[in-house]
Amino acid sequence: MKDCYKENELGDQIQVHCSHQRFPNHPHEYRRMPCNAPLLVRVNRSGGKSKYEPRFLYAYQPIKQSLQRLLKIPGFEEKLEHWRTRESVPHVLSDVYDGNVWQDFQTEKFSFFLKTRRSIGFMLNLDFFQPFKHVQQSYGVIYLTIMNLPRSERFKQKNVLIVGVIPPFEHEPESMNTFLTPLVDELQEFWNPGVCLYTYRSPWFRLNYKAALMCVACDIPASRKCCGFKGHSANYGCNRCQKFFPGGFGKKDCSGFDRSTWPQRNLTAHRSTCTELQKCTTTSAVEQLQTETGVKYSALIELTYFDPIRFTIIDPIHNLFLGTGKYVMKKLWVEKGILSPEQLKIIQQRVDSYPAPHGMGRIPRKIATSFGGFTAEQWKNWIILYSMFALRGILPDNHYKCWQTFALACFFLCRRAITDTDLLKADHLLIKFCESIE
Repeated sequence: MKDCYKENELGDQIQVHCSHQRFPNHPHEYRRMPCNAPLLVRVNRSGGKSKYEPRFLYAYQPIKQSLQRLLKIPGFEEKLEHWRTRESVPHVLSDVYDGNVWQDFQTEKFSFFLKTRRSIGFMLNLDFFQPFKHVQQSYGVIYLTIMNLPRSERFKQKNVLIVGVIPPFEHEPESMNTFLTPLVDELQEFWNPGVCLYTYRSPWFRLNYKAALMCVACDIPASRKCCGFKGHSANYGCNRCQKFFPGGFGKKDCSGFDRSTWPQRNLTAHRSTCTELQKCTTTSAVEQLQTETGVKYSALIELTYFDPIRFTIIDPIHNLFLGTGKYVMKKLWVEKGILSPEQLKIIQQRVDSYPAPHGMGRIPRKIATSFGGFTAEQWKNWIILYSMFALRGILPDNHYKCWQTFALACFFLCRRAITDTDLLKADHLLIKFCESIE
């Protein structure tokens, strides 16, 4: 706060305006002007007094503080190292430790990072939500998950590190760099030389802990904002390849599933484009380069080890259930009249007559109202457990066979452990499903 205002000769507070220059090397002098936005707002207090307060407040909690709190819990240190002694089965993926990225972080490519004790792998998530039902205010939350922890402990609320709470704006910010920068600064320190922290077993002498951001798992809009890609509605809207999607906004042609024609993105080229974006002197130059490459500058690229192409995943909740499954059911079948209200009632009756297996919750009686208010878990149960028998004989045969490929792909991908063969089957089924939709 002390940097946001100054006092005049009479002792009155005069606020300082933002001095940021987006293009300090712009060819036109008037374009080099600072932002000049007011940073504070004067608030009247009781008794006729007034005081300056921030216009917006970004609540940031340092990783060091959160990790220090966890390390003082008895047994937490041991849980961080438990993955080293687990048994793994060849060609079976039962946790993140069996994946290629985790394995690579134990090689020379990443300086044998995970080979040494007290090395932590983080997964980052960003999501926006409305905390109040009848107030149109959207807050963003950035948090980290410790992937070293056993699967049974990893996602418990007490073990999740809340990093930042983004205040509500009129529109969600286009870039997350302002909010990610303090996180990146901390992660740089955690990578090298590391951060010294007290633990339960070492309360008097601090131990050096290192950490790396190995995964960003969000929905598509958040992943594009965090990791430096144009939105999915762009001509180059994929964060893994450079397939060109023709058409304007809302009219993108996403057809063509011959992957041999999809040029893969390259990390070297991605970093080079980010460097060029930083050198651009005009808004038009930035927008043109972003349009041509599908790349936007992200603060995460400052992490020398971070690969936004490889480390960015779209979580299955948004990808499969709240995304594809929901879209097909509501947009393609219900709204286009392929499933009538009478047929939806029949489907509801079939579902009600089916006893839910132990450990799986029943889906709500909302199918007749076009699946209104289904949660991601309920969409998952509907797709994998109920849909195949409930839709049989009601959907046209070609639609039913198309849906069958998607439901089977979800069945393989949502297992607790996946074999290499399961992955190949799911991959084949998803491509077949996409071609059927096309």
